[in-house]
Amino acid sequence: MSPALRALLHEVIDYAGLFPPASLDLDPAIRNYARYRGERDAWMLSRFICPAAKLALLERYRDELFSQKPPLRFSVLGRGGESASGFLENLSGDVDAIRAFYTAHGRYVRADAFEARLPGAPLRSRDGRSVSDLLRAAADTLGPIAAGGLACFYEPPPGCDAAALAYFADAIATFNRDYATTPAGFKLRTGGTEPGAIPACELVAAAIAACRDVRIPMKFTAGLHHPVRHGNAELGAKMHGFLNVFVAGVLAHVYNLEGTALTAVLSDEDAKAFQFTDDYLLYRTHAVTPEDVEAARRRFVISFGSCSFDEPREDLTALGLR
Repeated sequence: MSPALRALLHEVIDYAGLFPPASLDLDPAIRNYARYRGERDAWMLSRFICPAAKLALLERYRDELFSQKPPLRFSVLGRGGESASGFLENLSGDVDAIRAFYTAHGRYVRADAFEARLPGAPLRSRDGRSVSDLLRAAADTLGPIAAGGLACFYEPPPGCDAAALAYFADAIATFNRDYATTPAGFKLRTGGTEPGAIPACELVAAAIAACRDVRIPMKFTAGLHHPVRHGNAELGAKMHGFLNVFVAGVLAHVYNLEGTALTAVLSDEDAKAFQFTDDYLLYRTHAVTPEDVEAARRRFVISFGSCSFDEPREDLTALGLR
């Protein structure tokens, strides 16, 4: 495999088998994750996404699955909240669940990432300071579980336009400057089970550019099962491709591409436009070394949640990339 493609896809998939459209029960989902860790493509696999409310249900797997090495990695999905006070109250419960999870399983697990959707009111006020203040309060609440390192990603509420996403990114950056002990990143939803849940390429491009400009990391979730942008007849909509999204992120990081150019990458449905050699990731007129791809992944475009680990790999095989 091309070193550039390996750098692009290293630990890129957070397995989200519990979530639509797969919507697996906990037992098959956690067993899938444990099995994937032993397969030849395990290098593409990152964390298991698990709601905080379900962590206690994993107790039954302690002896059977959690004795594996290295420890199973988890990204814990918080409950969020409709208001700032509700969010923080739920977050306190999430932290209690994570602490109990560590008490039960100790060194056999690593819950080293946390993600949650923020309430809409602070963002609707267009007051970036109120968002960063909420993030500060969240960091204080997360303190007991953050000492060993915790990657936090916050999702904006649905219905945000490009300006709101830029406010959100700037608020996260402000928080990171003021509160460096628990830095946060931006979680962007790129799909869903309804056409209206799929953001336009222009909106995804705006989010990528905004996060790049203020130097905060991103992760993505939903709708990225397939490598290249394509039409989904059942859904009646175009869906984003994970190669499009991550190549756009890499090019934004390396070449400082702006909205129009990023939109072109995100909307490209030609799989042959994405080439990977021993020396470069090639997209149209742009070339990126494996070292620069790796740096962009490490610092900027971190991972995406997918309810399938099989579909992305099968599609890569069909494209001759695996």
